[in-house]
This record gives sequence, C-alpha cells and structure tokens, in this order.
Amino acid sequence: MGLPAIFIALSILSSAEERLRVVEVDTSAVQGQAFSARVKVKPLMSFDQVALELFETGAPCHKTGENPDSDSDWTCLAAVPADAKEGMYNVRILLNGEKAFASTAVIVPYGFPTYALNLSAEKKALYKAKGREKEVEKIRGTLATETPERLWEDFVFPVVGKMEGEYGERRTVDGRLKTGYHRGVDWAAPEGNPVLAAADGVVLLEGRYAEEGRMIILDHGQGVTTAYLHLSKILVDEGDEVEAGDVIGKVGSTGVSTSPHLHFGVYIHGTPLDPVYWFKEYPNLLRK
Repeated sequence: MGLPAIFIALSILSSAEERLRVVEVDTSAVQGQAFSARVKVKPLMSFDQVALELFETGAPCHKTGENPDSDSDWTCLAAVPADAKEGMYNVRILLNGEKAFASTAVIVPYGFPTYALNLSAEKKALYKAKGREKEVEKIRGTLATETPERLWEDFVFPVVGKMEGEYGERRTVDGRLKTGYHRGVDWAAPEGNPVLAAADGVVLLEGRYAEEGRMIILDHGQGVTTAYLHLSKILVDEGDEVEAGDVIGKVGSTGVSTSPHLHFGVYIHGTPLDPVYWFKEYPNLLRK
C-alpha cells in the first residue's frame, strides 16, 4: 500500500533544504565587522528555529517578518572578531538543527593599530584583582544574552566626545603586548558628562568591576547588547527599561583608565564588533 499523499507532501516540506531558501548571504566579511544572511522559511511549524554556523559555532537567527499565507523572513548575524584568522571558513544555516544550506566565506584582515598604555602601579594591579575571573565570567555571560524580541528602532551615539581609542587595537603595557584586543571605542569627554542609552532596551547589569570600573550592560534584543565602561556614576538599576537617548550614567575614569572617557562596546551573540561600523551599517544589516 502506498503512503497517503498528505504524508508524502509533509515529508517533502519537512526537509530543511526544501523549506529554507537563502535570499542573500555574504561571501566575505572583514575583521571587526558582521557576517549576515537573510532567508525565507516555508510555513509548517510554529516552533521553527534557524541558526547560523560560522567559526564552527552556532548563533540563533531571528524572525523579522511573518505572514500566515507566505514564507517567514529571518535574519542571521554573526560578529567577526578582530582576532579572527584570515582565510576561508565554512558557513552553514540550520533549520531545526538540520542543515539547510552550506557555503564558504572569506574573512578579510583589517590591520588594527597598536597603542601603548601608560598605567600607574595601582591601575596595573586591577588586572589581577581578587575574584577577577568570576567577574569576567559574569560579564561575558551577560553580554551573550539572547532575547528573541527586537527591542529597539534606532541607535544614537551614547556620548558627545572625541574618539581616542579604536576598536581592535592591541595594547602594550610596559612594552609587553597584552592578550586580546580593545573590544570597543573610547570617547574622551569631561568627567560627569551624560552617557546615553544607545538604543531602547533593558538594563541587564550595573555595578563596579575591577578593570571596567562602573559599568552598565543593556539588552536590545535579538542577541544585540551594548556596554558602557569607566563611569563615574550609574543612574539606572538592573531590570529598568530605557529608551534611546535616556541618561543612564555619567562619564568617569573608574577601573583601568587614565583619563575621563566612555568605553562603549557593541556585541552580537556575545562577540564584540566595531561600534563605528555598527552605527553606519545596522540599518542595512537588520532589515525589518
């Protein structure tokens, strides 16, 4: 006896490769910038999950449009770290854990500068502060928060000031190269100047930490978070809802800092990318 036609039809539709269609996918990305893809998924299950795999790690994609009578739209984003090795990488898009698309992409080097930090003995000691490992674990976990809903409409610059530190910089202390790279941008501004929420969101974390000083982390939804470091004062509490442009803190020089400034970071799924690039490109990366 043959299988019922409805069963055959559902079997075909349930195939990830049949149900997911790639509209646009990057073939290259630059260190410190973003890799993106847009896909459509044929309607079948209300609990569909789409994920992007790059650098052998997965990140959830997010639904950006849906019509009961047509395919749903999804956007996939991944930040390319400043220290990602240049070369060819495998790209996979998964639907409900099953491979639906595979290709390759080239990671292009950027050429970040190196900068010498002149720190006092007191400031250098903060790198080895008691409990520092637990602080880092908490901060990184918070920055990787995933909220399915998109909470913002637009981004605004969080402070008025002069950019003095670039994303991706390698730092030296006492002539020795520090591990890692600068994960945001530094804007110099007078102590006490207002620091603004860069977009609508929710306060995930606020407090004082050894290296970061007084800091705030905001969740903007769909894997996007922002961080505000070295503040002199924090004006929000965890769980507060904020709007773009709200004053959330004051410029300072707490933590490992040599002068008043705001260190500002943008993260996608917990990985930092260049905030200057983000402000220019996010409307194109995150189509509604």
